[in-house]
Amino acid sequence: MSLFGGTAAPAGDASGPYDSIAFAGPQGELKKLTRAEFEKLPLVDRVRLLSGGQLRFFRGGQEVAASSALKR
Repeated sequence: MSLFGGTAAPAGDASGPYDSIAFAGPQGELKKLTRAEFEKLPLVDRVRLLSGGQLRFFRGGQEVAASSALKR
């Protein structure tokens, strides 16, 4: 079962190695962002999330390794 509903492009698609992320919010709630929403965050916020080690990356509803998701 997928953490996110719906469908996305297959993993080999040229649009990128991930299409969404999930992380625990300040109250422990699950926060979800699309790739576009994440990339619109100020750099300092993205770095804070990345350095916290709590981001989970997804492609087509399937979790992918951060090392794969962040390759360009």
